[in-house]
Amino acid sequence: IAKAEHAIDNSGFTTQLELEAKIPEWIAETE
Repeated sequence: IAKAEHAIDNSGFTTQLELEAKIPEWIAETE
C-alpha cells in the first residue's frame, strides 16, 4: 500500500488502469 500511495503522490495521479489494478490489492490487504 505504501508504495502505491507514494507512486500516486510523486506523479500527482497514476493512470486509471493502474488505480483499477491496485484498488483490489488495497481491499485485500485491509480485510
